[in-house]
Amino acid sequence: MTDATPTPGNQPPAQPGAYDPTTVQPAVPPTPPPPGTPGTGGAGGEGEGSKRNLIIALVVVGVLAAILLIVVLVMALGGGDSKSASTTSSSSTTSSSTTTSSSSTTTTTAKSTTTSSATTTTVNTKPALVSLNVPTSVACPGTANITVSWNFTNTSRVTISIDGPGIYDTYAPMGTTQLPYACSQPSHSYLFTATGPGGVITETRVVRSS
Repeated sequence: MTDATPTPGNQPPAQPGAYDPTTVQPAVPPTPPPPGTPGTGGAGGEGEGSKRNLIIALVVVGVLAAILLIVVLVMALGGGDSKSASTTSSSSTTSSSTTTSSSSTTTTTAKSTTTSSATTTTVNTKPALVSLNVPTSVACPGTANITVSWNFTNTSRVTISIDGPGIYDTYAPMGTTQLPYACSQPSHSYLFTATGPGGVITETRVVRSS
């Protein structure tokens, strides 16, 4: 019986296309995935990344635009409040100036009233007698004159009348003079009239013959 197991020395030649275990086969490279397959890192992945970056950029730009708009509105409102505050301050200043002017006018009127009151008090003061010296009797016969003296305050003039209302003469508020006396009568009356801004007073003295 003949052994049919082939040996290296007696192996038949390989047929084209047949597997030859003694021959070293070249390494077969891996088959690349088809383009656009998700998750393989190909051109499709790069497209999705670009879209994501674009969306993020648009969101950032929108947020910045909103912040800028808020800042502009705040500045505009703040400027309006400042103008309003300035207008209010100006109005308050004008009102204060008017009040001060009114207060000054009131003070002037009060001073004028006080001065008028003091003048009225002076006008209402009547003349007053300080002293009046007239002899009560004279020695007759032979006496022709008597000496009299007087002093009145708040008086502008003094008149003297003898035995009646007729004025003998006019004198100053204070003075001394001689008046006639006739011994042919048992007595004579001497009327002193003091006149001033506040009124008139009279004083009468009777002189008798002795």
